[in-house]
Amino acid sequence: MEFELSEITQADIDFLHNMSLEEVISWPIDFETNRQTFSETSDVLDMWLGGKKWRETEHHFIQFGQDGCGSLFCLWYYPELKGEPPVVFLGSEGERALVSNSAHDFVMQITSGKVFYDGSWLDPHDEDKDELNWDLLSKKAKSYLGSLCDNPSELTKSAQAKHPDISSWIESNVE
Repeated sequence: MEFELSEITQADIDFLHNMSLEEVISWPIDFETNRQTFSETSDVLDMWLGGKKWRETEHHFIQFGQDGCGSLFCLWYYPELKGEPPVVFLGSEGERALVSNSAHDFVMQITSGKVFYDGSWLDPHDEDKDELNWDLLSKKAKSYLGSLCDNPSELTKSAQAKHPDISSWIESNVE
């Protein structure tokens, strides 16, 4: 089984991919696109969760990005989902977080001038601020989105209120 992404989700992932290829999104934003199929992502989750029990839950994931340590950014399709899938983070050391309501919200967050770390959106370290052309990032993000996101943490809080708790789901499916 493969999932077809909606046009808006596909456009958002394509935007992120192009921004990564052009290195508009690069260090200190620890994100790069890594588009995987549903089947490929499922195989990775089998290893991440220690088995295939989770597949019986009818939850599905599609990886669209990763950080430098190989942590996953995935779209999460769960049985009760209405609308676009939320974005979840599955860390290489077992971290997990529900990040945003959709890929579109994730684009707003990742282009906000904050960096994602362990479920939170933080200001980049002073020594890292010169590593990226933040003005170019803002310009391209505003051109794509129409406006910029001032507070990516608020989008995360909104997503956490709207969707199931990913940590609880993971705990109940680790083998």
